[in-house]
Amino acid sequence: MPMPKILHIDTGRAFRGGQRQVVLLAERLQRQGIEQVVACPVHSELIRRLASIPTVELSTYSLVRKLYLRPLRDAILAHGLTIVHAHDSEAHTLGMLLKIAIPPLKLVVTRRVVFPPRGFFGAWFKYRRQVNRFIAISAASAESLVKAGVDKDRVSVIPSGIDLRAVENAPKGDPEIDA
Repeated sequence: MPMPKILHIDTGRAFRGGQRQVVLLAERLQRQGIEQVVACPVHSELIRRLASIPTVELSTYSLVRKLYLRPLRDAILAHGLTIVHAHDSEAHTLGMLLKIAIPPLKLVVTRRVVFPPRGFFGAWFKYRRQVNRFIAISAASAESLVKAGVDKDRVSVIPSGIDLRAVENAPKGDPEIDA
């Protein structure tokens, strides 16, 4: 079986927990020799922290990202990417649009929230029809997906990882570590 080639999409402009998870995952996959590209907003902290991994710069405007998928499509075709891993809600939408445009793609969605997807578009079309696999960061996140009608055999619980180097190197009394 050939190695997967992954396009990660994260649309967050700030660097928070979800973006930290993207960095940790991308670095780990890179060490395992898995080819990947990360798409995120131009000038974001995420791009800066992924210096050794190819990136695609996305517009800082949400509507532009949805209407202009060419940078993502071009990266998929240029690198032979086979999986789109969407890391936030807007990335889920972009991944769904890409999967519709390029049907052989597999779509993996990470869901970090515990409220169920809402509305026809979110709950039925976006999540039930297009996503091949869900990663929930907690049992509560997984349960909210199942309550929304997602097949439980398509949901895996994978808790968020931590950067042990940051914990080990943090000064005593660091509020981010001691909290």
